[in-house]
Amino acid sequence: ALRSGSTSIGVNIAATGHADIGSAVSGSLLNIDVASLTAGNLTGDGLVTIDAASLNLGNVTSTNQSVTVNATNGNIVALSLNANIGIAATTSSGLINVGTASSGTGTILTGQAVTLNSGTAGSGIIAAGGAIDLDATGGIAFGSLSAAQAFTADAGGNISFTSAAGDSVILRATGKITGGDIDASTDSLSGNVAVLNAGGSISA
Repeated sequence: ALRSGSTSIGVNIAATGHADIGSAVSGSLLNIDVASLTAGNLTGDGLVTIDAASLNLGNVTSTNQSVTVNATNGNIVALSLNANIGIAATTSSGLINVGTASSGTGTILTGQAVTLNSGTAGSGIIAAGGAIDLDATGGIAFGSLSAAQAFTADAGGNISFTSAAGDSVILRATGKITGGDIDASTDSLSGNVAVLNAGGSISA
């Protein structure tokens, strides 16, 4: 386990090879830049930034700032991503699988396929005090999702979900859209619009 106080520069980890970290707690910044990463719970009071070819993570939390996770050549798997401000998880060539994502302002998950699953039959939860944007060259699947502002999902394959709520909810898929409830009335900033655009069938 790694730990630093609030008066230090934080926890900084860099390696040209694989890193296996049980846990890390930083009273300020938490920065990890390695070839590949397996880690338990990672917590920083400030910005949390993680870069690796592929990532297998436990609970990643920034108590006062944002969480940025980037996989350069693989998948992002995390039990949860939590930030007081924003969350951004990006992989250019892999998949994203996150159990729970909770942010104060906005959440952006971008990958070839994006899945939110808490482990209870597809009831993954993602919540944001601001906007949510999901982008995938393949399919997108999520359980219950709620945004205070706009929620947008763009998929190169199918979109499947349990429920989606936002000031506006826009789902665009080249394949099918299959889901449950859609609520586009959480606020009045975007006109309370619900838009579903599919290359295949729509069931919601």
